[in-house]
Amino acid sequence: DNYFHALPILKKHQVPAMLFLAAGYIGNDETFWYDWLACIVMNSRADRLEFDSGRQEVRLSKNRMDRVHTFRKLIYKLGSVPDEERLAFIEEIRNRYGAVYDELDENLKALSRPLTWAQVREMMAGGISVGSHTMTHPFLSRVAANALVHELAESKQLIEAKTDSRVDVIAYPNGQKRDYTEEVKEAARQAGYLLGLSYIDGINPTSGFDRYAMKRLHLSPRHDFSVFRMALSWPGIF
Repeated sequence: DNYFHALPILKKHQVPAMLFLAAGYIGNDETFWYDWLACIVMNSRADRLEFDSGRQEVRLSKNRMDRVHTFRKLIYKLGSVPDEERLAFIEEIRNRYGAVYDELDENLKALSRPLTWAQVREMMAGGISVGSHTMTHPFLSRVAANALVHELAESKQLIEAKTDSRVDVIAYPNGQKRDYTEEVKEAARQAGYLLGLSYIDGINPTSGFDRYAMKRLHLSPRHDFSVFRMALSWPGIF
């Protein structure tokens, strides 16, 4: 969607933008884990998802919006457990229910796949800057110290090598306060990032702010253009 939809509009109106890359996914055919999980939750014909060797389950309603809420609850829960537990959950769901995704038409699956490095470089030539979104998009506060270094430092190095461009900014996956602890922010600083972006809605003061906990103004599908204009004109109010 960034390449096919956002890029032409940004170029047409000469709007500067930064694209944050989960570098370990770029250039391969693997769908981002959270998109893959959303596909399972939204499309499974089962009335529940069982995991933890059948000791736990998530019920699946026939109502589509109920399933959206179920997916959001799952993501919130996965953000509160050690990363090893998240990975084990994903693997078990893959083994039990992965056919829901695997049997999709290839053209449909292609719509959810990541950018190629060639597309990234084309976007950069069109005026888009790039930042890091880690290697594999985990919840950073839940990974072990060695994995944290891998996610932050190797992502930066890989993007710089593939784009011949310096990467100074990291956007924390999920970006809520529990996702970027003091340890995460310090690891970002040590990896060489100059700014760390949260997904906390708000504005940053002109001085005295935490460079590794930057706020942003949200946009969502419920925002029409008038709301967008108001958010830019009166940030912090709308």
